Amino acid sequence: MTGSAKMPDSESSAPSVSDLNNQLDNLDVNDGVEGDAGNLDDDSAFALEESGLQTPLTAAYSDLVFSSVALTLLQDDWGAVVSSAPAALGRLGQCFVLASEPLASSLVFPENSGLPYKSLRANLVHFSDLGRKAFRDAESKMNKLSMVIQVLCASDGTIDKITRDVEDPDLAELDLPRQLEALKRVSESCVTDTREIKKTFDAWKDFATRVYGACVEEDEALKRNQTDLEAQVQDKKMAADLKASAVTGIQEQAAYYDGQIVVAKDEFAKAQKALSRRGWFSFGGRRSKKQSKLELNNAGVEIGSAGLLSGLVKIGMNANWTKRQSEAEPGSSTDDMAEGIRRDVRDPGYELANRLLPRVHRLAELLVYGSHEFNGVAWEQLAGRGESTESSTREILRRIRDDLTAAREEHSVVVRRVRSAIMPVQDVLVALTAMVKKEAFINSKIEIDVSDEAKAWREEVRGAEDKLSQVVGEYLELAKDQTQKNEQPGFLIKKSSMSRKERRYEQLRLAQVHLLEVEEKANQRRERERKEIEELEMMQQEFQNLVASGATMAQVKQIVRGCVMKLQDFCAHLDQLTTFFANIHHYVQVIDEMHVDSFIGSAGTTNKLADRFRDHAGTDESVRLRRERLVEQQLAELKVAARELKDRYRVANVMTSTYVEVSNQYIMPGVARIDRLSLLNTTPMSKEERVQKIGEIGQLTKEARNNISGLANSRRDQYAAAVAQRRAEIEEMEEKEDE
Repeated sequence: MTGSAKMPDSESSAPSVSDLNNQLDNLDVNDGVEGDAGNLDDDSAFALEESGLQTPLTAAYSDLVFSSVALTLLQDDWGAVVSSAPAALGRLGQCFVLASEPLASSLVFPENSGLPYKSLRANLVHFSDLGRKAFRDAESKMNKLSMVIQVLCASDGTIDKITRDVEDPDLAELDLPRQLEALKRVSESCVTDTREIKKTFDAWKDFATRVYGACVEEDEALKRNQTDLEAQVQDKKMAADLKASAVTGIQEQAAYYDGQIVVAKDEFAKAQKALSRRGWFSFGGRRSKKQSKLELNNAGVEIGSAGLLSGLVKIGMNANWTKRQSEAEPGSSTDDMAEGIRRDVRDPGYELANRLLPRVHRLAELLVYGSHEFNGVAWEQLAGRGESTESSTREILRRIRDDLTAAREEHSVVVRRVRSAIMPVQDVLVALTAMVKKEAFINSKIEIDVSDEAKAWREEVRGAEDKLSQVVGEYLELAKDQTQKNEQPGFLIKKSSMSRKERRYEQLRLAQVHLLEVEEKANQRRERERKEIEELEMMQQEFQNLVASGATMAQVKQIVRGCVMKLQDFCAHLDQLTTFFANIHHYVQVIDEMHVDSFIGSAGTTNKLADRFRDHAGTDESVRLRRERLVEQQLAELKVAARELKDRYRVANVMTSTYVEVSNQYIMPGVARIDRLSLLNTTPMSKEERVQKIGEIGQLTKEARNNISGLANSRRDQYAAAVAQRRAEIEEMEEKEDE
């Protein structure tokens, strides 16, 4: 313990009055506080004789009362209170280690957070600066407080000077006012210094609370963002899976057309060979001449706007047909196409409508034949809680999107009609899926919401079902008409008028057209496959980015959550330390307002009584003795008050000197260690190194707390033992007096 922090003994030497005055001149306190000594008039000077002071308060009784107060004050666990300082510093250091993670730089506080900086680390550095200033200011002012209290309470110090001056008329006139003024200045200085310490730590605590609150808000925001991101990851994964299924289907189609190309090339080679040898062209193997003629007569090509090929070469979909359909106006209907583009049974829109109609019909049934609780909606099946998940909104929506994805490259009028018809159904399914998620998220029933929307959903789905049924019916009519048309003799190309050479050329031309169409379709599928694969790779990359963002967000959330927990502990420890300084301030304030003022007033009254006694020294002997006894009683009370005042200041000195010793040995070195942690480190720490560093700080904090607790409680117990011994002596003295 430093010399300034030593508990003064009653027999120790004290600085002179001039030294005291020099120290007091450097204090930032108000000068000159008048006591009550000059306010005692002549009539009331001896009125104290009638106030019941014939049995004065003895010094022993006063010491007994004060020792009870001191023991009560010293019963507090000083070690736990003062050791909260390194505990708070340890939590701050751990926050610095957490903030050293590079990902923590992505955390940005909003403008309305009330913090001076947007980043966590910058606010922690400012946080550390406030703490350093607070601890340095506290050590300086507490050391100063301890020194001036030693001056007051030392033997032949300020308080003893006052009691001595009261007994000597010359000193009472020359020195007493100065000593009383010095006592008041020191008392006010103690109050002012402790108030400033309390204000500094209150400001530090306020900033800590703001940082803690901002971290809590960011933690909650990250939790919400993480939930949303997880939903996005699931949706993106589902979309990528759907896209992968679509790519697989397109690859299968491309493989099929690759096989068709091989077959078409073989047939084209046969046609060339037949033309070169002037023989009959036979498709699919050896045929008789009669069969070949029959096939040739039945083969025909309708050369018209529809571009339909039929006959010997079985052509699926004309490659140019879709292109011509796509050139039509987007708003044109089937009736508008009568002159330009004919409707054809091979339009992919009919196949798309045929696939979508059962799914829409199933959804319509689920919206009608359900429970009465949900206004007819089969909610349990739509939510995927039935016996099979095929009727869930997610599964129906997935299949519809698969069908639409398969026809993505088709742009015929019928396809556009089907897409327009199915769009309200998708909106209904999306709304149902969102309501299922809402039910799972809020964990409550939503019968009212479902019942309110059921009617509108049914109308949308029924309208879509009617439109799709109309398209399918149109397809059936076209197929019927096409069958009848094919059976008409005028539809077939009459080959009987052709010569053999013309028929061979016609066969070669048909084979060539078939080969070109198959190659074009294969190329279209390959191009579509390439685009779909690119989109799939893009989706997979977006999925990976979302997963990486989720992992990053989880790490940032872990950092913020760790800071929240550390700052919460910090605020709790700082609250204890602030309470310690608040108690010291309250204690010295009570001494100033009650005991110092009372002592100064008592000294003035005693001095006034002594003057009056000397002025009436020549009066009647009985009056003189009575006045002399009154002066002696008042002087005895003044000495008791002086002793009590010194003892109260000694308790304050124990508290301040103990803190100075603890601060010098443990707190300020801890502050310096935190300052080093606040510096930017060019070498980033790994996760394991950060965990190890946090553990090291925790161990150092634990050791410092144990050492401080032992030291503070030791100083408290030493003084408590001295007070208890003194109390025992007083009680023994009281017992002897009673005997």
